[in-house]
Amino acid sequence: MARRRRAAARYPGGIPRLKFPREAPSRSTLKLDEAFQVLLTEAERNALLRPGASAVDLGAAPGGWTYQLVARQMRVTAIDNGRVDAGLMASGLVTHLREDGFRYRPPKPVDWLVCDMVEKPGRVAELVARWFAQGLVPGSGVQPQAADEATLRGMDPGIAGTEGVDRQGLHGAGAPALS
Repeated sequence: MARRRRAAARYPGGIPRLKFPREAPSRSTLKLDEAFQVLLTEAERNALLRPGASAVDLGAAPGGWTYQLVARQMRVTAIDNGRVDAGLMASGLVTHLREDGFRYRPPKPVDWLVCDMVEKPGRVAELVARWFAQGLVPGSGVQPQAADEATLRGMDPGIAGTEGVDRQGLHGAGAPALS
């Protein structure tokens, strides 16, 4: 609640007015920019959105969220069957894999997971929970909120990787993930 009040005080009407970067491939870039501005303090942004950090963008095409990560000099694996913007590919920081975002798993843990796939929210939440449970996004300072019992009960126990998600939820997993 205090963070929300701080955000409201920083922005007229509590809404950040963001400028669309001309070179960004889609307006969705503004969603991730706003999340970074509102949900992270300046100190957290400086510590967590660091050059050279690794990230996976699930549902990446055409690259709006990837743009925000590349703008911060992060190495991005963009997962989508669609085409990713040529300018982003030319940055040398993006590896585009034409794969199903629900099936992809990185060969080693990454610093950031962002996901803007067009899918049922519950299915995306299960996917993100699996990444946490499998240690694919290890701790780096941001503590996700504990999942409530109703959310955890709604997870399909038959989905590989959700076995480790229990009444303790995801609290303490410590990895940044946005979806």
